[in-house]
Amino acid sequence: LEWDDLDWLINKCNSCKEVGAEAGMRIDMKHDGQELFGTAIKGVTANLAEIEDKTISEGRFLMDHEVERASMVCVIGMDLREKFFPGLDPIGRTINIRGLPMTVVGVEEKRGSMFGQSLDNHAYIPLTSYGRIFGRQQSLNLHGKAHSRETFEPTIEEARIAMRNRH
Repeated sequence: LEWDDLDWLINKCNSCKEVGAEAGMRIDMKHDGQELFGTAIKGVTANLAEIEDKTISEGRFLMDHEVERASMVCVIGMDLREKFFPGLDPIGRTINIRGLPMTVVGVEEKRGSMFGQSLDNHAYIPLTSYGRIFGRQQSLNLHGKAHSRETFEPTIEEARIAMRNRH
């Protein structure tokens, strides 16, 4: 899916409470002589925290204006916080992603691991910043949220129909 598909779904899915997007890749991170391998860099819309019910333990999540302006900010997972900022407050500090300085505005609550893979080795950056750094040609994953559990299935169906009509 592409960037235009996000706008299409936002405008065509009337029963969707939220529609957002994510693109991602893994890179090795370095900061002050420390290394963390296979960090997931996720370019996201600001509403992803609402869509996925994310809990931010320090600071805040990304804001709409930061996505609109392709701001150089990030929300880090607990692995990055513990590896790069032990005993320090990471909020307002800088890490480099692909050689570009990103200001830490938040830390996601520790999530643990699944099937031996850490769920905390990641950084969220604005989707527009991600596009500038890694290129806009990458495929997007669209995410949505229904107004309630009862409307979940009909909302998914409406979104599927909207995307089938587009493609």
